Amino acid sequence: SAFTWEVTVEFFFFCEILIRFIACPSRWKFFRNAYNLIDTCGSIPLILRLGDNITLDGENLTRQNCNLSCSIIRGAVPILRLLKFLRRFQQFHLLLKAFVIAAEALPVIVFIYALIMMAFTATLYIVEPADNVESYMRAWWLAMMSMTTVGYGDM
Repeated sequence: SAFTWEVTVEFFFFCEILIRFIACPSRWKFFRNAYNLIDTCGSIPLILRLGDNITLDGENLTRQNCNLSCSIIRGAVPILRLLKFLRRFQQFHLLLKAFVIAAEALPVIVFIYALIMMAFTATLYIVEPADNVESYMRAWWLAMMSMTTVGYGDM
């Protein structure tokens, strides 16, 4: 049945992560690796399935009679199983390295954005009439809404 197949697959996932954990020389480094965390989270459904005896046959399973364990198994498990395959794609590793390199420049970008925001806040506070912009905080809010995609339609 499908329940037996699911439990068997999850049992092999659990055994794999357990063997890798036992064989790892550093337990701290094991849990610092994102792939190991994904694999560890991917083995949790086995405990949930066996603990609640969830079969997930789909016929009598509605949103009303599905508890938290059932919701995790139905919603998160397919995502976790797909995430387990990410380590096999070289393009993903390349994209991840590109994001890490781009994140190094992020503080500079945020700093420049803050400078521009402060300049426009001061400009709005000085240029706009007092009945339009009553305080410096209101000018900051107007500059923030103008610089982001939120807009200021509720003013």
